[in-house]
Amino acid sequence: MVKTMKLTKITVLTAVIMAAVLLSGCGADEAVSVVQELAGRITGEEKQEETAEASSEDSGVFYGYVEIPEEAVFISGDSSYEEVKELLSEALEDMETTVCVQNHVWFDTPDFYEMPYSTFWLEDFTARRFWGKRKGDKENSSFDIYEFRYYDLSKSEIRTMKEEIDAAAKEIIDTVTSKEPSWENLKKVHDELCRRITYDQTQSEPHCHDLYGALVSHSAVCSGYACAFTHIMNELGFYCPLSYSDDHAWNRVGVPSYDEYIDITWDDTDMTDRNGDPYIDYSYFFLTREECESIDSHSIQGMDPYVEMTGAQAYNYYSHEGYLLQSYSEEAIKDMFQRQYDKKLNMLTVRFVKEEDYQIAKSWQENDCEGFFPFLSALGYYDLFCYWYNDNVRTVMIGLYPKE
Repeated sequence: MVKTMKLTKITVLTAVIMAAVLLSGCGADEAVSVVQELAGRITGEEKQEETAEASSEDSGVFYGYVEIPEEAVFISGDSSYEEVKELLSEALEDMETTVCVQNHVWFDTPDFYEMPYSTFWLEDFTARRFWGKRKGDKENSSFDIYEFRYYDLSKSEIRTMKEEIDAAAKEIIDTVTSKEPSWENLKKVHDELCRRITYDQTQSEPHCHDLYGALVSHSAVCSGYACAFTHIMNELGFYCPLSYSDDHAWNRVGVPSYDEYIDITWDDTDMTDRNGDPYIDYSYFFLTREECESIDSHSIQGMDPYVEMTGAQAYNYYSHEGYLLQSYSEEAIKDMFQRQYDKKLNMLTVRFVKEEDYQIAKSWQENDCEGFFPFLSALGYYDLFCYWYNDNVRTVMIGLYPKE
């Protein structure tokens, strides 16, 4: 089943909508009602802001004075991007309710997710942009005013929850043999997260969107999976920030280039064999940008760089392990499955380069799945099995020893 979370891209005048949809975890139908409800809250003042912003290229225009709330933490336009991000993070640590950022890029929900501990204590926020001057200023500026609302948690409770996250992260980090930026280490963390997290279909877990839900409650949606991967990889010294579309979140990976992607949410089948071992998919383990953007819900937004690929295919699971089939060959497929079976894997898999070859493989399911039998009998396997097809990347997965 496709697993996505309803994320709504933030724009200047729909920040309040984004915050409600992203952090409340409402579904598509509920999101529409939220949009309808909140759309009515945009004041005439904010509509004037839109007009002012549209003409902001004319530096001679005076838009009026902007009043900054007295309680707001003010972050000056003289600060660098990294300084602003750090100051925002400190304000969130102190549970400040209002922050004003002058002359900087807009910060949206993924930016807050990438801050330490994915700011799991932040329940939602609204944001508005004003153009004008403070009294005493010589030039017009943009002023982004963020109003934060937090879960009903004390600072002591937050510290305890951070300790729980640290303990859970350490369990995963301890499974990694070294802190080298290797394919094996990335796969190990990927597998451990698939093993430990269950996708929250009901979105009933309060922290299903963040790090705490993923690592401690073991229940999350896509942003929770992605936050967990970012957090653990940061602990290991890797740079693996969130990547996101309008309705989904996954990870950009810094090995071997920044333009490759891992989607742990969609690789987690949430199914186990009769021994309790998970069936882990690798269809979305190292995809190129082109592959990502050809897949539903993976149209890349935000600040993902587009760089020249270097060795990308060698990091894709199927290329790395030798399970990528250039042309259809029963003998080659049997050889791939034999190597996987000898490794005592509970799932056999192959990826086809050509669509016509993949369609041949899809015919295996016809006539009571008789097309699978020659491959399984060649292994000496005569037990039950289950199977999946992934049309996005032309992969076939066969689960061994399923529950009856």
